[in-house]
Amino acid sequence: MHGLIDILIHKNVLITISFIIINIILLFNKKLNKKVLIVINIIPIILGLIHFIIYYFKGNIKLTLNFFDSIYITSFCFLIILLFYKKEKIYKLLTILLIPVCLNTFFITSVNTTRYYSIHNYTRSSYTNSFKKMINTLKKEYVLNEWRNIDYDNLEKEYLPLIEEAEKNNDEKLYYETIFKLMDNFKDGHMGARCLNTSCLNTMKELENYNYYGFDTVLLDDGRIIAIKVKEDSDAYRKGLRDYYEIIKRDDRDIKEYLSDYYYHTNGEPVKYTENLLNSTKIFYRGNNTTTLTYLNNKKEKTIEINNYEKNSTRFDRTLLSFRKLPNYYTEMLSDDIGYLNLNTEYTDRIRNLFSYITGNSSYAKQPIIDNLNKLKEQGMEKLIIDLRGNGGGFFHISGTYTEPFTDEEFIYSKAKRDTGYDNYKVKGSGEFKNLPIVVLVNANTISAGDTLLEILSRNKNVTIIGLMPSNNSSQEIGGHIYLTNSSIDIFYPRFNSITEDNKIYIDPNNREETIKLDIKIPINEDTINKLINNDDYVLEYALNYLKK
Repeated sequence: MHGLIDILIHKNVLITISFIIINIILLFNKKLNKKVLIVINIIPIILGLIHFIIYYFKGNIKLTLNFFDSIYITSFCFLIILLFYKKEKIYKLLTILLIPVCLNTFFITSVNTTRYYSIHNYTRSSYTNSFKKMINTLKKEYVLNEWRNIDYDNLEKEYLPLIEEAEKNNDEKLYYETIFKLMDNFKDGHMGARCLNTSCLNTMKELENYNYYGFDTVLLDDGRIIAIKVKEDSDAYRKGLRDYYEIIKRDDRDIKEYLSDYYYHTNGEPVKYTENLLNSTKIFYRGNNTTTLTYLNNKKEKTIEINNYEKNSTRFDRTLLSFRKLPNYYTEMLSDDIGYLNLNTEYTDRIRNLFSYITGNSSYAKQPIIDNLNKLKEQGMEKLIIDLRGNGGGFFHISGTYTEPFTDEEFIYSKAKRDTGYDNYKVKGSGEFKNLPIVVLVNANTISAGDTLLEILSRNKNVTIIGLMPSNNSSQEIGGHIYLTNSSIDIFYPRFNSITEDNKIYIDPNNREETIKLDIKIPINEDTINKLINNDDYVLEYALNYLKK
């Protein structure tokens, strides 16, 4: 209910409601004289024009239209019918045709407000001013400020001088790098920065991958960082480096220290283990044309100087994060008695999602699960693998609906903060498959509503969670966007918090240890690495073997 109230009082939705009201007045205008009729007709045109002037994102008309295209289209339609006000029949017909346009604008704008409650346009400000405005906005609106103990004064002290230097020297590259490094401090999978122009993209691409030296690296669970996929025609191979040799230094610096200071521009990784694991695969992707490394061979140290290989590698972090790219709801039988269900989003279509958000009835979202699993049951399914790897989220209430076939219980799994109060997210179990043994596969890209789905499923005693790494462990709802100078960067952040029934933060860790634990963590050792390199989907194979046993 609070979510519905928030929609109806949102300024952009109020504009679309006024469009509907004005459209109705124009339809029943028999008692109005022509002058009044024209004035009423002009109001939505003026509203659209004022809205565009206020909300226009400097340097990016596509971004402006992405949020508000329906408002401007509707305003333009009012202008079109105004041109025909002297031709009564045509005017009447166009006014009637405008009804679905106004309603569509209302629904689309309402859906947008459920996902983007707070949009801050600092695109016309300088580097320094937009930075300061961003800091002040995050102080007020980022929901985990206290939970994560964010020290904005220190952040501003560290990064503002760099922003001022970038502005003084008109240094775009320094500006982009500084903003991304600032955002990395938050360590929140729901928070980060996105490039919106080519210059920013190119800058961050350079920062991502300067060089490749003919091998990859990875951090094992025993703490060693080893070389893998060493190319036989590389300088590193010719000078003695081989697969699975431990690397202990780079450029005379301890490799663990090197890893701890390593920065990679991505959304902040909440779980420390996962951040170290993924970053360990990238620590030789930057540097000069020549670098040195020290490795161990039979416990003997050897230091070599190696040159850039100048050929690309398939980055190993992508292997660790790989998943089956299949349609949502996809099912198949993997063996005589083991079924497979892929759920990669908690999103169907925006109009249906909006109606379910308003009515609380999203049973349509679980019906494909029931139908598809019933077909597998007819083929002999007795066990199930649910694949949530790469599940990027969607709507939280869809998460709850997805889980209903697997429980017959009814409970509140989360309370979501709105401007006007809290809404309860409930599961009302239907229990069609409540006794089915289930393995759930996850990775660091199981995030947001995907994390929520995982948390609810984990309450079922028949569910076992398996992965190389935990899920992302982020669940607070994204509701804020800050657009910086010249529409160069979008800062996104969660503005509305999700809490448990007893008023504790839902899922998100504050100590960088995962809240949703793996029941079985696939060990990352030399044997696992070898299988990951040579197997299309070792994680799925591991789950299959587990269920067979």
